[in-house]
Formats: sequence, C-alpha cells, structure tokens
Amino acid sequence: MKKIYLVVLVVLSGINTFAQDTKGKTFLTFDLAPLAVPPSRISIGVSHQITENVFVGAEVGKSFSESWGRVNEKTENYNLFQYRLELGYILTPEKKYVHHYLSADFIGVNHKETLFDSSYIVNNNQENEQRYTYSRIDYHRTKYAFNFNYGMRIFFGHSRKLGVDPKIGLGVNNVKVDFSNARNLKEADRERDIFGFSGRYSLAGKESTVNINFQIRFFFNF
Repeated sequence: MKKIYLVVLVVLSGINTFAQDTKGKTFLTFDLAPLAVPPSRISIGVSHQITENVFVGAEVGKSFSESWGRVNEKTENYNLFQYRLELGYILTPEKKYVHHYLSADFIGVNHKETLFDSSYIVNNNQENEQRYTYSRIDYHRTKYAFNFNYGMRIFFGHSRKLGVDPKIGLGVNNVKVDFSNARNLKEADRERDIFGFSGRYSLAGKESTVNINFQIRFFFNF
C-alpha cells in the first residue's frame, strides 16, 4: 500500500512540475501565416503565462515591401499595420509537450495601397449597385474582428524552450473600404462573380461577415 501511495505521489508531483514549468513564463512568437497569404506582413508577438491556465498576449504585424500587396496586378505604396490582443485558457497544463487551449482575440488592421487599371463596386445591394473603372486609385481598408479560437502549444525537445502553436478560430469581421483620388473614373456595366462574391479590393463601403482565423506561430519561451 505504501508503494502505491508513493507512486501516486510521484505522478502528482510530476504533473504539478509540468504545470508550474510554464507559469510566469514569457513567450516570443513569430506567425508564419501572414507571410504565406497576401497581402503579406511580418507578425511578431509576446505572450505571458499569468497562471498555470491563463495567458495574455499581444501581436503587431507590419508590411516591409511594396511587393507584398495585391498579387497579379500592378500596385504601389502598399502599407499594412495590424495588432492583435489575446486572452487564453490552457485546458491541459499538466501535459509536458502539448498544451491544448481556448482563446478569444481582437484584431485591428489598417491597410493602404495604390491600385491601377481595375474596378470596384459601390453598394453591396444587388439591385442598386454601381461599378466603376479607373486607371489609378488610392485604396484604404480598415478591419476589426473578434474571434474565438482553439489552439495547441507543441513544445520541442526536453528543454521545451522552442515550439509551434497552430491555431484556428471563427468570429465576426467588420470591414470598411474607401477609394479616393481616382484617375479616369468611369461608370461601367455591373460585373459580379457568379456566386456573388467580391474580393477585398473590389467592394467599397462597410461590410460585416464571418471571419476565419488561422495562425501558425513559432515560439521561444524564457
């Protein structure tokens, strides 16, 4: 019986050690997804483990090249800034190498770009919309989104200093797009995708939609 108690004590002690191992830790993160999906940016962040279960985090994303903007068409002056605030709860702090968690985050985006030789639609009402063509125009997009997420912190190696944090979520997306300083602006026949979809560069005004959130963050903790 004493041996059983001893084994249980050792196991519980080990679990508590794994949980305490990340308490008070700070994680530096680098998100790979914004580099892979245009318009691209570099996104880095910091996350702090307040308790064994609760963590808070913040990220900033910034464009560093005009070529990271709209793809397959001529653009200039691409500039994007993003911030993200996150509150998370770890479901499995006792696990040594994989911490499953739930989180909520708020995202803000400010995106400016100069577009050439294309068109945009005013008013998302199918019966009362107008399309305009232009040779040059200034594009400005602001976005705010709130998401609920599920993710995993996967630690590498015995030291558990490095790892990867894939995360997916769903939320509400509020976007406002303005076009200004147009050259050769002309009314044109309405043209829409057969399914009624419009890209981020072709619809003026405000729109609220479902937001899909996806991140692949690599981290280092200390």
